[in-house]
Amino acid sequence: MSTFYIVRHGHSQAQENDLMPDKYSPLSTRGIRQAKERGKTLQDIPFAVVFSSHCLRAYQTALYILLYQKKSVPLFIVDTLGEKSWARFEGKKHEEINREIHEKRQLFLTLSDKKKLLFKYIKEMESDEEAGNRFIKSLKLIHEKYPNSTMLVSTHGTIMKTFLIKTTDATYMELPSGSNIDNTGYLIIDFDGNNFTHTRHIGVHRSRL
Repeated sequence: MSTFYIVRHGHSQAQENDLMPDKYSPLSTRGIRQAKERGKTLQDIPFAVVFSSHCLRAYQTALYILLYQKKSVPLFIVDTLGEKSWARFEGKKHEEINREIHEKRQLFLTLSDKKKLLFKYIKEMESDEEAGNRFIKSLKLIHEKYPNSTMLVSTHGTIMKTFLIKTTDATYMELPSGSNIDNTGYLIIDFDGNNFTHTRHIGVHRSRL
């Protein structure tokens, strides 16, 4: 049995400036503080190994959390743990993006959860299904290499939202965006090689509508 602590990165400079983040967006001052606080709350969890998305904000979050571990822990960057790709929208203001996708957003809201997983606003971006599947595949490969280990995974809000929708009874109505998961919020997940068991969620807000 492997145990994953799947942590969303701290507050980023892109969030501070209302931008769709790209992979180079670092933590804000607030995000650094959040990551250090999360490191303190997890300091008694003896992680065998730590994995991070290739995105700078996630990597920095992992580094700050590791500061509080009681022994040296290896850290690996894994591209497939990265955030869902928004292609040419990355680095743009959310206001600008929302103007461009407004009509498609209205269509998206009418779809079933199954169709929402497959939906793309532009063909170059990833669907939630594509992003979620590569993330799940990555966790399974990590489990194969480090069975019976407790591991930290530093990643992103939309990926975590999609993972919850694909592995629990959570819906898009309850988790409309990655912002339903707090910066440095986390999931504790057990994996036996076949099934993901959700043990605990910290900082996850499911809207009961």
